[in-house]
Amino acid sequence: MRGETFRERFDRSHLAVWVAASWHWSSGTSVKIPDVSQVGPDNGDLFIQPGHGRRWRRVEVKHLRHDWTGRRDFPFPKVLVCATHSWDRAEPKPVEYLIFNRVLTGAIRISATTRQHWWREEIHDRRRDEEGRQECYCVDPELCSFEDVPDDLVVKI
Repeated sequence: MRGETFRERFDRSHLAVWVAASWHWSSGTSVKIPDVSQVGPDNGDLFIQPGHGRRWRRVEVKHLRHDWTGRRDFPFPKVLVCATHSWDRAEPKPVEYLIFNRVLTGAIRISATTRQHWWREEIHDRRRDEEGRQECYCVDPELCSFEDVPDDLVVKI
């Protein structure tokens, strides 16, 4: 990885994981955050249990460097869900991706039920390697839910 190290990216995204956990918890969902002391490929950012006795479900959380307030001012024609290898290797598969804007006031919720509409695309990202290429899954913003983070969960950053 060029520029930012894995650890720097991880540290920057961790606040978003706590906001996501608080958001799910505030709606009555049980949450657990895996041990993050190990550096390397993770086994999920967050797990939710939508009802007592139900199975735990994996949620992946991302924190972008861009701002938007909703679908109308989202600055891209597509939403990057994740790197293809991330989804392809994931066990269990995430049920949801929650992608926060830079200031953690808005998020895009992508349900795994939209998986059949994702496409593969090679994305240019110089922070990744010398060639700056990574294959990612993308989805049309129209298939995503753009949501405001509840005021009582907004973190001033």
